[in-house]
Amino acid sequence: MKYLFYLTFVIFLSVSSCKKETSTIVFQDTLVSNDQLWPIDSSSTEIRQYYQGHYSIRVDSPEIIDYSLAPYSTINFPYTVQVDGIAELDDPSQWGAIAIVFNYADHNDYDVAEIWANGTYRIWTRINGNISTLVNFTYSADINTGSGTKNTVKVIQNQSAMQLVINGFSMGTFNLALPSSLVQTGPATATAGSQDYTPVTGLFNNFSIAKN
Repeated sequence: MKYLFYLTFVIFLSVSSCKKETSTIVFQDTLVSNDQLWPIDSSSTEIRQYYQGHYSIRVDSPEIIDYSLAPYSTINFPYTVQVDGIAELDDPSQWGAIAIVFNYADHNDYDVAEIWANGTYRIWTRINGNISTLVNFTYSADINTGSGTKNTVKVIQNQSAMQLVINGFSMGTFNLALPSSLVQTGPATATAGSQDYTPVTGLFNNFSIAKN
């Protein structure tokens, strides 16, 4: 009986010590239909539109990333951004990626987490227009591969570091601090360089921003 009481007490302590989820959703959009909030436009190489129940970003030029910023007021707090994304490649044998642009201050200052259809992820930054790679192409078995497959991507940006989570699995925590300036975030589509290039259409749903 004493042993049973002790076991029950230990279980109670373990449950009591578990941390509760503290993130608070501040913006979310299923992106299944045009609510006239997200950019709808096109150029010679990029198209943003709603397409068959998705928000779509298509890129038709090598080594380009095209993004849409969420229609939410600028962020000045640690935050989490998440989206479901599908990369449709015109040539399934080539490369293409969906991505999240985060910590966006202006077109010369932002960070990017890319998830490529070949099962790799990459994290890079642009500061004063200069690009540097934080994590180069890294394979993960937790990434769903191939053209037309869905991946759920989450970036958790805390004060001094960020964490990348794909399909519920952490890719790691990285030394990337929250900028002091106000920032924005949103989904993106990226194409490869000329050797592995094919046009790519990113299809997005269930976008959200939460306050950590």
